[in-house]
Amino acid sequence: MPVENSKVTEFNLLVRAGATARDSLRAYLMQTPSILDQHETNSAVSLIDTYMFEAMEEHDLSGMESLLSAGLDPNHVRRGHGEGVTLLMSASYSNEPRLVSLLLQHGADPNKGDGKGWTPLMFAVALSETLATNAQTSAAVVRLLLAAGARKAARNACGHTAEDILSFQQGYCSPDEIDSVANALREE
Repeated sequence: MPVENSKVTEFNLLVRAGATARDSLRAYLMQTPSILDQHETNSAVSLIDTYMFEAMEEHDLSGMESLLSAGLDPNHVRRGHGEGVTLLMSASYSNEPRLVSLLLQHGADPNKGDGKGWTPLMFAVALSETLATNAQTSAAVVRLLLAAGARKAARNACGHTAEDILSFQQGYCSPDEIDSVANALREE
C-alpha cells in the first residue's frame, strides 16, 4: 500500500518549514508510524532510510530511540549505497556499544547478514582502525552480540568466520588489541 501523497507532502512541508530534517522525521513518524510498514520505494521511505542511517552514523542514541519507538524495524536494511547493511551492522561497524544494545533491546537480529553473508559480529571484528582506537569497546560490542545469540561459526560468502576475519587484522593492530577482542569471541 503506497504512502498517501498528502502525507509525503506534509513531511516535505515540515522539512521546508525550517525544522531540522531529523526533527521533522520524528514528528512525521510519531503521527504516521504506518509508513514504516510500506514496502514500496518512494521519496518518503528513501528519506527515512537516509535519516535512520544518519542517526546511526552520528551515534545519536536519542534519535534512534525515537525512531525505534515510532515503529522503525530494528532489522531495517539500507537501500542504495551500502545496500544490504542493517542498522545493527552499522552500529557494530561504528563500534558503538550503546547503539548495539539499543537495537538488540528492540529486537534486532544479531545473525541477519547482508548479501555476502557478513554478519554484525563480522563487522565488529573487521575494523582494524576501530580496534586500534579502542579494543576494549570493540570487545564490548562483540560480547553484546554474542550474549544476544550471534553465531560465532557463521561464515560469509568467502567461507570466513568472525574469528578468521579478526586474524586478518594482524599487522594493523597490536597483539594486545587483537587478544582483547579474540578473548571476547572465545567467551561463552
